[in-house]
Amino acid sequence: MTIAQSKDGPGQAQDRFSERSPLWKWGAAGAAAAGLGIAAFNGIRARRAKQNSPPLGSFVEVDGVRLHYLETGAGRSSSFFTATTP
Repeated sequence: MTIAQSKDGPGQAQDRFSERSPLWKWGAAGAAAAGLGIAAFNGIRARRAKQNSPPLGSFVEVDGVRLHYLETGAGRSSSFFTATTP
């Protein structure tokens, strides 16, 4: 049964929805608050993980580009750097 076919008439269904509108507004507000809470939790956890796990190796700046490198092994060294700039 569609709104136009309802026994209350076409305007009646609209009135019932508007009577319930505060309920869906509370639901939307709750969902938004939950989303913000999850985003904040994720940001805190990411910051903590970054602090607890610093990158291995060192950083060097070449021609204004910051590069991360890791020295490993022994003997004659060879290096290979790649970088892209935006």
